Amino acid sequence: MSEWRSMLSGVPQGSVLGPLLFVLCVNDIDDSVNSKILKLADNTKIFNTVCLEEAIENLRTDFCRLFAWFKEWQMLFNIDKCKVMHLSYNNPSVDYFMDAVHGQVVHEEKDLGVVVTDDLKWKHQCVAAVKQANKVLGMIKRSFTDRTKETIMALYKSVIRPHLEYCVPILSLYLIKDIKLVELRTITK
Repeated sequence: MSEWRSMLSGVPQGSVLGPLLFVLCVNDIDDSVNSKILKLADNTKIFNTVCLEEAIENLRTDFCRLFAWFKEWQMLFNIDKCKVMHLSYNNPSVDYFMDAVHGQVVHEEKDLGVVVTDDLKWKHQCVAAVKQANKVLGMIKRSFTDRTKETIMALYKSVIRPHLEYCVPILSLYLIKDIKLVELRTITK
C-alpha cells in the first residue's frame, strides 16, 4: 500500500480513480440530450439517425445542450478534438457546431484501437493490425535466437495473434481480400 499524499487538484493520470470519478461526474449527461450517448473513460460520443431535417436540427440542439452542460459543470472540454463522421451513403453531410466552432468532418477515425471509416469497411483496420503484427514479428526475429517451433508458436500466440484478433467479433470480416490480408500476411513475413 502506498503512503498518503496531498493533492491540490486533479487525479494522477493512469490511476484507477480517474475513470471512476469521470463516470460519476458525467453520469447525468444523458438527461440533457435526446440523442444516444456513449461514454468511456474521458471520451463521449453523441450520435443519432439523421434522415429528416427535423432530426438534423435535434442533433444540432443536442450539441448545444451538451456544450452547455460542460460549461455549467465547469468541465474542461476540448472543442478542437471534436470530430464529425457521417456514416452511410444516404447521410446528408450537414455542418455541426459547438460553441460556434465548426466540427471537423473526418472520413476515418481511430477509436479504442479500431480504425472506423465512414463507409464501415474494415480495410484500414486490417492493414493497421497486420502492420503492427509485422512490427512485433520483426522485433521477435531480431531479439530471439531460439527459433524452435515451440518458441515461435508460443510467441505468436501471446504477442502477435492478439493484434490480429483484436475486435474481430465487431469487425466480422466478410471481404475475401481483408480475410487474406489478416490470415496470410503475417505467415509470409
